[in-house]
Amino acid sequence: MKIKKYEKHVSRVLMNKPKARDCDYVLYAFILLTFGIDMSTLTAKDFLKGMSTKLYPSFEGIGRCRRKLQEKHKELRGSKWLARHKEEEVVKQELNSM
Repeated sequence: MKIKKYEKHVSRVLMNKPKARDCDYVLYAFILLTFGIDMSTLTAKDFLKGMSTKLYPSFEGIGRCRRKLQEKHKELRGSKWLARHKEEEVVKQELNSM
């Protein structure tokens, strides 16, 4: 699947499930649920086989889509994003003062 195909699903999950904004694993689990895939009944072997045959959405693609959406839409960013970027500014100021 292309990233454009993920956008609707990822943005819907990010809007409705704030805890998915900070963790790609949580986001991916919710995405699988939207595609009707129940992780509680899926074996690891079947899951990995489905990943290799592209039966399931790409984990990396979902994460990339999340990052692109959060870059464009500030309201979809998680609490860790703000903390990380505050620290980034501190480090930038320290480096500039050297």
